[in-house]
Amino acid sequence: MTTGSYTDGETYTAPTLQYSKLVGLDVIFDEYGTANLSFEAGMEYGILIINGEVIHEGETFVQDELMRFETS
Repeated sequence: MTTGSYTDGETYTAPTLQYSKLVGLDVIFDEYGTANLSFEAGMEYGILIINGEVIHEGETFVQDELMRFETS
C-alpha cells in the first residue's frame, strides 16, 4: 500500500496522508501468477506495467502501458 485503503476480506491502509479518494498498490510477481482485485463501484482503476507483461481477457499489456478499468 502506497496510499489509500484497500479491502478484500481484510482491510489494508497506507500510513500516508491523502486529500482525495485514491489507492496506490505496488504488486510484484516473481513468476507467472493470477491476481483477483476487488473494485469499488464508481471508482476508476488503472495498472501501470513497470516490467514484463500482463495478459487480461486476451489482451497483452507491456512495460509503460496503462491498463484502465472503469466500474459502475
